Amino acid sequence: MLEHHEDCCGHEPESGEKPHSEHGVRKLSPLGRLFRFFGWWFGFTGLYSAFTVCPFCGQQGCPVGLVSAGTVGAFLALCAQDWKLLAGYLRRRLRRQHLKDLA
Repeated sequence: MLEHHEDCCGHEPESGEKPHSEHGVRKLSPLGRLFRFFGWWFGFTGLYSAFTVCPFCGQQGCPVGLVSAGTVGAFLALCAQDWKLLAGYLRRRLRRQHLKDLA
């Protein structure tokens, strides 16, 4: 007899279907991670470029301004996708700097 997913969604699993994980965390393939990064990158770049102007000429839509928006979007996408790694790096870096200041 097949088990119900009563605590999560209430439907009966198909034959061969594994029950949902306890926390709902899905493992992504490297290609899935890449596509997720591109999605975040395009989203942040579009949002940032809607309100930005070129830092040199002051016009909206300048290629230099779009490149800077893309760079900021890539940085924000990297932060959004792997924020734990970034936080650990910053924590180690600041701790190392603090130890140098004390010595």
